[in-house]
Amino acid sequence: MLPFCGTAVAEVTRETILQQIGFDAETQIEETRFEAFFERLTTFKDWFGEPEKARAAKFLELQKLLEEFTRERKVFRIGKIRLDIFAVGIDKDGCLMGVTTKAVET
Repeated sequence: MLPFCGTAVAEVTRETILQQIGFDAETQIEETRFEAFFERLTTFKDWFGEPEKARAAKFLELQKLLEEFTRERKVFRIGKIRLDIFAVGIDKDGCLMGVTTKAVET
């Protein structure tokens, strides 16, 4: 994951994220609940070994940081097979901020 720092926004919407990253308004974009996105990454399973536990703990730490420093948090999945994923919110200065990553879904 990489940090994402945008400019000032009034609210977090599909339109604002597309505008901030310079994508066309017709780009395929899906909004996901912030909590649901991180739940899948932070839930410890019985079969987890140490590497999986460490990974889940890091995602939990990231989730807590974003919850502490942003409001109106949302996750956007942009694209079809090769996805750009943005977990963002509005910081204390009114700017869009969060993290971005890529994923491939088949």
